Amino acid sequence: MDLVYIQSMSINIRHPEGSVDSVEDYRDSTENKKLQISASAIGKIIDHDQCPRYSRLRVDRVMQENVLKDENRGWNDYSPLNSILANEGQRFENSVYDTLEKNSKRTIRNYRAEENDKEDLVISKPKLETIKNRILSGVNTALNSDPSDDPVVMLQTPLTGIIEEFSVVGYSDLIIVWPEEGNNVTIRVIDIKASWSEKTSHQLQTATYTTLLRDVLAKYEEQYGHSLEYTMEGGILNRESDFTYPDKHKLPSFELANREKDIQRMLSKNGEIHRSLTGEENNKFENIEYQLDKVCQSCEYREVCYADSYDRADIALLGISRGEQKALREQGIETIHKVADLAQEADKSPVKFEKADIKSVHRETVLNLPKELQLKIPELSQLAKEMLAKMDPSDSNASSTWLNTKSGVGSANIPDDDPNNANARDKLNHPPGKLVKVFVNVQEDYVTDRTVLLSASVDASEFSSDPIQVSESIEDIPVNSEYEFKFDELDINEKQLLENFTEKLYKAINTVGRAIGQYPDASVHFYFYTENEYTRLIDSLKRYENSNDATDSLRDLLSLRKGPEQQMYSVL
Repeated sequence: MDLVYIQSMSINIRHPEGSVDSVEDYRDSTENKKLQISASAIGKIIDHDQCPRYSRLRVDRVMQENVLKDENRGWNDYSPLNSILANEGQRFENSVYDTLEKNSKRTIRNYRAEENDKEDLVISKPKLETIKNRILSGVNTALNSDPSDDPVVMLQTPLTGIIEEFSVVGYSDLIIVWPEEGNNVTIRVIDIKASWSEKTSHQLQTATYTTLLRDVLAKYEEQYGHSLEYTMEGGILNRESDFTYPDKHKLPSFELANREKDIQRMLSKNGEIHRSLTGEENNKFENIEYQLDKVCQSCEYREVCYADSYDRADIALLGISRGEQKALREQGIETIHKVADLAQEADKSPVKFEKADIKSVHRETVLNLPKELQLKIPELSQLAKEMLAKMDPSDSNASSTWLNTKSGVGSANIPDDDPNNANARDKLNHPPGKLVKVFVNVQEDYVTDRTVLLSASVDASEFSSDPIQVSESIEDIPVNSEYEFKFDELDINEKQLLENFTEKLYKAINTVGRAIGQYPDASVHFYFYTENEYTRLIDSLKRYENSNDATDSLRDLLSLRKGPEQQMYSVL
C-alpha cells in the first residue's frame, strides 16, 4: 500500500503505514487505521478551544482541499502576518540553537530545513530510523559522561509514533540530556516559542513530543545491551527565558506527568480531540459544529466560516455558543430570519428595560428551549432584526436601521458631563459641559510585545475649536545585520515614545482646560476603544516606572478609582 505524509514546516514527515489523512477513510476503515495528526496541530486545536470545524480543516486533508478549492473567494489569503511571525519565530529559534550549541558536550542536528530544500522533501522511514539511532547515541554519550560535563543537545528532532487513535508526527525543537550520578540521565524536551507567555497548548504540544520520545528510548536496551534509567521533563522556552547556558536549574520546566496523561486522554477514542474530529453528522462541512467568537480572530480559516454563515444566514452569526445553537436547531430555528421572527420589535431606547414580547405563535417553541436561552431570545431576536437590515432589508422582520442602539443596556459607565437630571448635575465635580475628554488609541507590535504607536484626541463639549490631535510613533524597529531584534534599543525607543506622547498629551489637555476656563483644575476622563488597549498602555508605563515623572503620573492617573462605577477611564 502507498504511504501517506503530513507536512511540517517546509518538509514532509512520513507517517507509519496504516494511517490515513481523511476522517471519512478513518471511519470507514475495518483495519484499525490511525488518523494522521501533527504535534503542532494538537497545540493549535487546543488554542482554538477544540472547535470541531477548526480541528477538521486542520487535520482532514480531503475536506480541507474540498472546502478551500474555491480560489475566487480568496481562502488562501488568511493573514500576511503569519509569514512574518513564522520568520521571526525561526530567527528566535536559531538564536537559541546557536547559544546552546556553544555550551554542549555534543550537538546533534537531527534535521533542519535549509533554504534550498524543496517543498516536497520527505523524511522517509529509513531517515527516521537513522534519527532514532542518533537519539539513542546521544543519550548513550550523556550516560557515559561525568555528571560535571556539559549536556548533549539535540536540535530539530523529527519524531513519529502512535498515540491512542492517532498517528502523530512532529519536530521537537530541543532535547537536552544531562548526565547524572548513578548511571542515570535527565532528559528535558523543550519547545521554543517566540512569545512572551507560556500557554497550556504549548505544554500539551511538548507532552506529545515526550510521549513519542519515550517510544524511541524503549529501544535503548535492545541496541546497547543494558537498561536505561532516565528522568523525563518538559519545558517551554520563550522570550522571557534565560537560555545563555544549558543549566537544567535555569532552563524552563513544567509539571509533565499530568500533561502526558491529558494527551493520552484527548487522543483516545472518547477523548476531546477525537470527538471533535469524528463526532456524529460531521460528514458535511456545513454540519460540523462551530461558533463565531473571539477565538476566531487568530484562526486562519475564519473567512471560510464567516462567509459560509453569511451565505446561509446561519444562527452562528449571532455569536452564540455551540450548545445554544444546538438547542435552537432542535426546534427548527436555523437561520437569522427565524430568530428575528421570534419576538416583537423592541423599543430602541437604552434606558427602556422592558424586554420585547415573544410572538404568540412562537411561545411554545421558545418554552421548549433551556431556561437561560429563553431569557436571551428577546435580545437575540433584536440583534437578528438588525442583521437583516443589512443582509436582507426586504424581509418583514428587518429593523429599520442597521446597528441601532440596544434597548435596556442603560448608560453604561461613560460619564455624562451635562445630564438633564438636576440631581445628577449637582453631583458633578465639574461645571456641566466642561469635562476634558481624551480618546486614546494604542497600537502594539505583537512580535516584540512593545507599544509602537500612541495617539489621542482631546476635546470638551464647551471647547469651540476642533479636537486637538496628538500622536507619537516608533518609526523603525531596531534590528541587527541578521534581522534579530535589538531589544535594548527598542526599550529606549519605547520609553522615549511614552515620554514624548505624555508631554504632548498634557500640553493638549492644558490647552483645552484653559479654553473652557478650567485650568489648572480641569476634570479629565480617558476613553479607550478596547480593554486590551488600556492594559497595553498600563503595562508599557509600568515597564519604565520611576524613570520619568510625567509618565509615572499618567500611569497613576489612569489607575485611579473612586468607586466601582467611577474610574478615570471608560472602554468604548
